[in-house]
Amino acid sequence: MLLLAAAAAATASPGGGMYQKRVWGQLRAPPPGGWGVLWWQELSVLDQIRTLPWHEGTEWVWASRFRPSCMLVKRNTRPKTAVPNHSWIEVSHGSNANHTTTAWFYVAVGSGVWANTGKSAVFDRHSDAARDLLNVTCRDCTHHYLRMFKALADRNYTSVQFLRHCDIAIELVFLGLSGVSACPGGLALQGGADHELPCHCDDSLAHLNCGGRFVQHTCNKKAAFRRLALAGGAVVAAVALVLRYALT
Repeated sequence: MLLLAAAAAATASPGGGMYQKRVWGQLRAPPPGGWGVLWWQELSVLDQIRTLPWHEGTEWVWASRFRPSCMLVKRNTRPKTAVPNHSWIEVSHGSNANHTTTAWFYVAVGSGVWANTGKSAVFDRHSDAARDLLNVTCRDCTHHYLRMFKALADRNYTSVQFLRHCDIAIELVFLGLSGVSACPGGLALQGGADHELPCHCDDSLAHLNCGGRFVQHTCNKKAAFRRLALAGGAVVAAVALVLRYALT
């Protein structure tokens, strides 16, 4: 029975019951495509080992510099589907001193922090938006952002999504908000498994969060690595003890 239980745990999707309660406060069935992100330090030791990016081809990778450092992001090679208008979706966001007129997010199913898209424009890449909105061709379109986003705001869009930018996940940019801090002012946030709980973002942190609720306010990768090392050491010691008695 113990072997069957261990085999089931090893093949199950990461992010089991205890993890779900820490992140959302309740059990939650994984979505059809699975979780898009995981808070690595909150996983069980087994799931930490299974999801750790040991090499470049792993299913999970560490988040980019615009996300919490302890967040894992799932590689997704499938075509990305836009989030419908006026929909609540889980997101991630990191403060950026350069984003004074727009707030840049990623769609992050599993983060536990929800935002509403409002009326949302959709493009594959930044260059597609520049071409369609400004009739210009660009590869690095950074210097066109202000005009692009103003053109969208003039058409009463709340946000814009980029489905096939170089990042792993969908970029979701909220117009007319500042992304300088972790908690963009004027953007309603919700928490929980289905945006059913209030979310009070703590602006003293570097990434989007729901304050002291559950796990979103913490991000300590070093502490998680120490816990993993201690667990690994305990396993090695136990195996050595078993072998010692088995061979005597």
